[in-house]
Amino acid sequence: MFAQRLSKRYSHVSSFKDAPLLIVKAERDTSAVRVFGAPNLKQHRLESTLSSRHIANSRRLFCDAIRLESFMSSIPSELKYTESHEWVKDNGDGTVTVGITDHAQDALGDLVFVELPEIGKQVAIKDACAVVESVKAASDIYSPLSGEVVGANDALDGAPETINEDAYGEGWILQLKLSDPSQLDDLMDAGGYEQLLADEG
Repeated sequence: MFAQRLSKRYSHVSSFKDAPLLIVKAERDTSAVRVFGAPNLKQHRLESTLSSRHIANSRRLFCDAIRLESFMSSIPSELKYTESHEWVKDNGDGTVTVGITDHAQDALGDLVFVELPEIGKQVAIKDACAVVESVKAASDIYSPLSGEVVGANDALDGAPETINEDAYGEGWILQLKLSDPSQLDDLMDAGGYEQLLADEG
């Protein structure tokens, strides 16, 4: 994950080795660097002056940190999540909307094709129900719940990149009518999904 690459990039700063790196913030006008450890975000501070080379790298570090912090804060709290990086929105009427997370679309890269499920198709939990294809690879989308496909986002046929641009909104993929709404309780909330990403890093 990005956090791991960030940690390796600045592993020459000894204090970075002592705490799991989740978010690093660098100030453009000072050599002070704040390091936050996962999972409790306990703050550490480097009081010593860094070398001129480290200071010169602070802008790149700052940009990396902002990107990481923005990414980690972009997990909508109102949705549910799966270990295979699908998100689920409870529509409140016995149906759910399903898509892939921002993390998933970022890992896949620019999407060029989406194979949508047929309306009326019956699916069970973890059944492959759609396919997204990027310039890197093709990936199955797995049904997070059991039920009947009652909707598919036909707009993705001509604009698969919508998933890259708005994964949690206009980039939704399908809708299910649930056969067992209690299965929603088995999905992760935003906090659980954020922890999954940290563990995978």
